[in-house]
Amino acid sequence: MCQHSRMYRPLPQSQELSELKDLRTIVSNSSYFKMPDHVRVLSNKLVNGDAANAKYDGKSLGNLYAGSSGDHMEKLVGKWFLGSDRPVSDQPETKEKFKYEKANGSLFQNGVSYQDINQGYLNDCYFLAGLGEVAFRSPQTIQNMFIDNGNSTNTYTVRFYVNGVADYVTVDKYLPVDKSGNFVYAQPGQFNKKHFTDPNNELWVALAEKAYAQWNESGKIVRDNTNSYKGIEFGWDREVVKHITGRNSTRSTSFDFNTMVSAFNSGSLMGVSSNPNASQIDPKSRIAANHVYVVVGYNSSTQKFKLFNPWGMNDDVAGYNVGTFDISFNELKANFSGWSRTT
Repeated sequence: MCQHSRMYRPLPQSQELSELKDLRTIVSNSSYFKMPDHVRVLSNKLVNGDAANAKYDGKSLGNLYAGSSGDHMEKLVGKWFLGSDRPVSDQPETKEKFKYEKANGSLFQNGVSYQDINQGYLNDCYFLAGLGEVAFRSPQTIQNMFIDNGNSTNTYTVRFYVNGVADYVTVDKYLPVDKSGNFVYAQPGQFNKKHFTDPNNELWVALAEKAYAQWNESGKIVRDNTNSYKGIEFGWDREVVKHITGRNSTRSTSFDFNTMVSAFNSGSLMGVSSNPNASQIDPKSRIAANHVYVVVGYNSSTQKFKLFNPWGMNDDVAGYNVGTFDISFNELKANFSGWSRTT
């Protein structure tokens, strides 16, 4: 598809229509051509259309049609295969503007761990908690959601699921940074203020977050359908678990001790959501209001659960528990409004 786009040039309308039909025929016969699933899905978006094709870099574009210019084709190829249509990274409320820089580092370092997660300046704890739930129980699922497209492109194709069916987007290694060159959203590693030039950056969390922001534009996650970081703020961890694993996840507002212990011991992916207002939180609990935590342990001797705060292992926020910490069931009931689990 990429090679074809570089060769694309104005043709008589009948021939243009024939070319488009040929492309669609190739995609519809993907099994005959032994096309990998992610290539098939992305090619289908390119030649048959997708809601995200409406814009490129914030400007009107549209689906491919007979008579489309070579530039139109190149932009669609860039969007789906090269990750060149990056999410809007600015914050409209604070009027902060961030630029993209190519991040040094590797996708994974020493495997996958929920402790790699470190939330940045975006209200997407639900997404990072869902990511952490999967990383805790099934790190291989996280590894398998990324397809490395090779050093020549420095891109990764990222897999999500819609109703159990795989869907894909492609991201490049460019990430939003502030004026000092530090990452502003999910940090690539356990420490804050990581610089984009640091060769020790671990990128999987930041790239998954970026991919989710891009995927939002296709309308698959039922949000504002924008290609933006702002568009993925606030949500439910159970939906993220569905999107990453293809499995069903449900939320309950009823806290039953035996049910929660049984769910954890059976291997369910679990998260807990704190009460929405600070006035509903006991200050002594050191729990952040309107925040999602990952359940990463249960001790039958103490009958306490262990939670992970997506703010990260090495963050230091006065008055709040960060990293992992133990909590009693009574504290859970008093300070949390609901919990999720895979079924």
